[in-house]
Amino acid sequence: WNSIKDGRDAHDFRDYERRYPNGRFLPLAQRQLRVLTAAPPVQLASIRPEPALPVVPPQTPQAATVPAPRPAAPAPLACAECPEMVVIPAGSFEMGSNEYTGEKPPHRVSIKSFALGKYEVTQGQWKAVMGSNPSGFKECGDNCPVEQVSWDGIQQYIQKLNASSGQQYRLPSEAEWEYAARAGTSSKYWWGDTASHDYANYGKDECCDGLAQGRDKWVNTAPVGQFPANAFGLHDMHGNVWEWVQDYYHDSYSAAPSDGSAWEIGGEQKYRVLRGGSWYFIPAVLRSAYRVGDSPDVRDDYDGFRLARTLLTP
Repeated sequence: WNSIKDGRDAHDFRDYERRYPNGRFLPLAQRQLRVLTAAPPVQLASIRPEPALPVVPPQTPQAATVPAPRPAAPAPLACAECPEMVVIPAGSFEMGSNEYTGEKPPHRVSIKSFALGKYEVTQGQWKAVMGSNPSGFKECGDNCPVEQVSWDGIQQYIQKLNASSGQQYRLPSEAEWEYAARAGTSSKYWWGDTASHDYANYGKDECCDGLAQGRDKWVNTAPVGQFPANAFGLHDMHGNVWEWVQDYYHDSYSAAPSDGSAWEIGGEQKYRVLRGGSWYFIPAVLRSAYRVGDSPDVRDDYDGFRLARTLLTP
């Protein structure tokens, strides 16, 4: 594994998968294989920035059908383990892109207003509910995102949190996640089209490992909220940890829901979707449109999540 882990040849990871079906690093090899084969290599290279990344100022968000001003956040709940939420306004947006096959076809989606965690769920919040901490980076502290959590394990966490808080938390749908990440923009990232370590915690340009550069002072996970928020007031939608969402993974958006609901029919039902990239991966996978699927029982030190909540309507 050490001889191939920093490589970019998909054949090496396929060979590892074939030769070591029970290998310790099989999930990582499979994730790398999906990243490397998501598009032809020339396409990936064409969107990778130069090694010396410029610091880019935030761009003015492009026009979108999002009302202003943004609604006030729900009143904080009287429980230490409840996440701080931001109300995401209703609107519509163009989901997906023409960059990679799995992001096609771009399609219009309408989103109802909902609440989304201002930050990724932290190690402290997980411990308060579950009584243990699965994270690989415990030394990062209670204010760092919980990782090494599977989609299946998150469902258990949500069930316990809802029972203790009296609320109805859930994972966001894939459409809700992308709408919230874009925050009214149509660029690759909410701040523009050029990746920058001043706006997100991600890895090296050549896959894969953590990198401390610019505002990004961490070689693995960073405490939540260390980078600027997007126009909706959300932190770390790009980078830090991949975020599990509710949907099954589908190879394309053909016949995808247009109402923002989770897509839980058809597709590869052995995989659930993750979004946003992480501290470990190249900047290309941090794009708002990028998507990857993985087994719901996989636990990696670059996978986490944030919670959503459906808002009651009069």
